[in-house]
Order: sequence, then structure tokens, then C-alpha cells
Amino acid sequence: VLLLLIALVACKSLKNEGGTDWVTVKFAVDGSKQSSINYSSSISSINTAIVIAVPASVTSVSISGYLTSFLDRQLQDLTNNTVSLRVPLNTPIRLAKVVFNQSLTLQQILDARPTALNIGLSDPFSVKGDDTQKTIIIKMYPLVVSTNPVDETNDIAIDTAIEITFSKAMDNSTITTNTT
Repeated sequence: VLLLLIALVACKSLKNEGGTDWVTVKFAVDGSKQSSINYSSSISSINTAIVIAVPASVTSVSISGYLTSFLDRQLQDLTNNTVSLRVPLNTPIRLAKVVFNQSLTLQQILDARPTALNIGLSDPFSVKGDDTQKTIIIKMYPLVVSTNPVDETNDIAIDTAIEITFSKAMDNSTITTNTT
């Protein structure tokens, strides 16, 4: 009996929900990888970042989707670029990161949905039973703040200039007709 008790205490605490075991993992989040579009040198400082665990099936970058459909979400510690999230074991997931230039609480982000500076998404990965820490790279993208003409406008003249305003200053030389 004593041996069984010692074995149970030595095991990681897992929570089983719907047949899936969950564990809390400390993630080192590297969001330094940028998209192929380069930012200009006038980058605003990041004061808040939320990291959101989402199913691996999530492939598009959308702040509203990350805030409503998620596995776990927490503010990232910007002093050491870490966040602890509760995630399912042996299940493909991704991490999304949304950064803001204002200092915000998690509740302020959820309630007000402020304008993000940029957003990113990791490649799919899984957490194994012996993972307590994991480093994840998130590719960051600027957000489109506005367009002119506005989205879904009809009957636009063929020679109308198209304007796109991004959440961050962009390097025009990296944006071409082939940029996606």
C-alpha cells in the first residue's frame, strides 16, 4: 500500500475531461519570427501579450476566434517570455499570441477587445506526458485595421486606388502584388 501511495504522489497531476488527460505546461514563447512582410523601424513597444491554446485545426489568424474558441488562455510574462497553460495531452494544438501596446489585464482584453498590435500562430504540436516545459515559436503578423474601399464594396471603378492600413508601420518594399 505504501509503495502504491508513493507511486501516486510521484506522478504528475493530470485531469481527465471527456477521456482526455490535461496537464499544465510552462511554455517559453518565441514570437520573434516575423512574417515575410517586414515592419518598418518604428515598431511600437509591446506592453501586454495574451497566449491562447487552440486546436491544431485552427489555421487562420483572427482575434475574435481566439477569444471565443480556445483550450486555455493566459497573459504572457513579458520579462521571461513564458506562460503556463492547461492543455490536453497527446492532442495536436497550436498557440496563438496577440500583442497590445497598452498595459491590459486578461479581463480587459476579454471585455473590451482592444485593437491588437499584431497576432501570430504556431505550427501544430502535441504535449507528451513527461512535458513540463516546452519552447514554441510563433510567427507574428500585423493586422489589417482598415481598407479603402471598405470590404465588400460593390461597383468600384477599375482605377480606384486601394488603401490598406496595418496595425504596425510597414516597409513598403516588402509588400508586392504577390504578398499574401
